[in-house]
Amino acid sequence: MMNTPYTSDAFPGTNLQIGSRGSDVLKMQRYLNAIGRYYRSIPQINEDGLFGYKTDQAVRAFQRLFSLTDDGIIGPATWNKIVEVYNGLPDTPNGTMPYPGTTLIVGSSGEPVLHIQQQLNRIRQSYPSIPQLQEDGYFGNATRDAVMEFQRLFLLPAHGAVEESTWNAIENAAKNLPSNPLVPWDGNILSYGSMGERVGILQEYLNDVGDAYPAIPLLAVDGKFGVQTQNAVMMFQHLFDLKVDGIVGEKTWNRLLQVKSFLMRQEK
Repeated sequence: MMNTPYTSDAFPGTNLQIGSRGSDVLKMQRYLNAIGRYYRSIPQINEDGLFGYKTDQAVRAFQRLFSLTDDGIIGPATWNKIVEVYNGLPDTPNGTMPYPGTTLIVGSSGEPVLHIQQQLNRIRQSYPSIPQLQEDGYFGNATRDAVMEFQRLFLLPAHGAVEESTWNAIENAAKNLPSNPLVPWDGNILSYGSMGERVGILQEYLNDVGDAYPAIPLLAVDGKFGVQTQNAVMMFQHLFDLKVDGIVGEKTWNRLLQVKSFLMRQEK
């Protein structure tokens, strides 16, 4: 089975390079990752829609491999070649695979396990609370934990096994990822007095959740962690059974992502 291209694979009219962002960058990242699973000299990259150093390196590796100018810029020639190579691949992790007929559990191995690992890694770009997996075709504890987190996010029984309903849910999620991936926890605690882009993202996510939970006060998205942001965080923590301290650590951030991702799916 060949890859199914995006609705429009035409060059967008503007070169993509370091600093570019948006859906066209995201498309190229997904295509390059699929190609890279067959051409191992192309490194795997985050599918986040942001054209940074790692995307630049993946583009350069592709260009060298296919005898294009090694400049890290996706112009018409590089864009068209990426699309051509991607559309010529056999079934890749961006495609689907039918349920193998056997439940995958700890100790399972083979192509179906590899496929699920690849799909979960792709899904985690939009649902970053799913842990990153080594794509080795072996169903160990790490794969079980990633499956359980997927099941919790998608309101399935969280038993960590991939039976038919979980398999189909993973396939459907991989085919229907949101265009704007959620921003994962970066290791930096946010609290009263914090400032910057991450605070603005926090405020935006709290406002999104607040549309469904009006007890969370509406915030100005100004990148400043003041009293109002602190109160909104505390209300979120109260509603979702977290320690109510007004501090955004890993548990609060990831719980916010879980709630927001659930609401995003409900909107579809």
